[in-house]
Amino acid sequence: MANGKTHLMVGGTVCLALYVIHHKFVNDQDLTIEGVLGTFSFGAVGGLMADRLEPATNPHHRKFFHSMVFAAIALLGKDRVCQVFNLTGDGKRYFDWFLSCYGSHLFLDAQTPMGLPIL
Repeated sequence: MANGKTHLMVGGTVCLALYVIHHKFVNDQDLTIEGVLGTFSFGAVGGLMADRLEPATNPHHRKFFHSMVFAAIALLGKDRVCQVFNLTGDGKRYFDWFLSCYGSHLFLDAQTPMGLPIL
């Protein structure tokens, strides 16, 4: 069963991988220590966010922010969020990365016997 440390590490690793792919393979840019540490930290926050919104105080803490419905709303509504907050370029990319890290939390929780609630 994934705990906070696992969610932190997986979220950070997902974001770091996206940073490496984007910088090295898409833009052919050098990686920076600030970029590596920053994106790992950013991803760690995303990986932990579901448990910050709904703290794991008991085995049945998974509610709306741990649900498949929330994941669908986040994915379907991401373009609208980008419009409302006027996100372009980097902002959209970072928002997508954050959602990916949040999704890593839901993916790990879905692998447990409790799974994820639909709503």
